[in-house]
Amino acid sequence: LAFDNFKITGVDGTNPLITCPSNFTVSTNGGCTYLLPDESTITVQSDNCTASNALTFTQTPISGTLIAPGTQTITVNVFDESGNTNSCSFQLTVADQVGRCFIPCKPQQLA
Repeated sequence: LAFDNFKITGVDGTNPLITCPSNFTVSTNGGCTYLLPDESTITVQSDNCTASNALTFTQTPISGTLIAPGTQTITVNVFDESGNTNSCSFQLTVADQVGRCFIPCKPQQLA
């Protein structure tokens, strides 16, 4: 009898899944801004090979950004251990609850 040893290695080519929350509204603080937290914590994610606690994330704008009143698109990217990625986005509206915030006008371009 003869036996051969061999190793089978699988390749993960499947992107992880990520779902963002619906658009929502937050209030300004006393400084007329909103301190953006780590929004990956409110996403739902999974992967076919990588455990959920081993997935990594990036966010745009980054956590810690001060956002003025208005609507901002938040994008969260998820990466699995094989380098596969996926993303989702949602609209975050920052509402002026202080009553004294102002939004500067965009400069006008003169022709």
